[in-house]
Amino acid sequence: MKKLIASATILLALLSSCSPVAAKEYFTKKPVVCGPIDTMINKYSNSLGENPLLSADGLTLLDNGTFSAAPSRYIFGFNKETGTWTLLEFLPDGVQACIIAKGIGMQIITQEKQGINL
Repeated sequence: MKKLIASATILLALLSSCSPVAAKEYFTKKPVVCGPIDTMINKYSNSLGENPLLSADGLTLLDNGTFSAAPSRYIFGFNKETGTWTLLEFLPDGVQACIIAKGIGMQIITQEKQGINL
């Protein structure tokens, strides 16, 4: 019984000393690889046999917390044989592109599914 009381006391002490993390958004300086469009496409997408699967125009979030005035083009390249994918951002200047993310494997989410399952 003494061990049970001691364990409960220690557990309560540990739990009361934990503070919850505030769930709020924040800005971060995430490194992104950018360069001439041809270099980015050939080095990071074509070299993996990826072909454009999805294209979308959108605004880029800038360092000052505002969105760009001109839209960027976002291309999702995908290789259905290997499952590799690359998300490229083509900047409004028409010269530069950035690799936003790369990965292996993807799931098509249909409109029947609701919400985002992280």
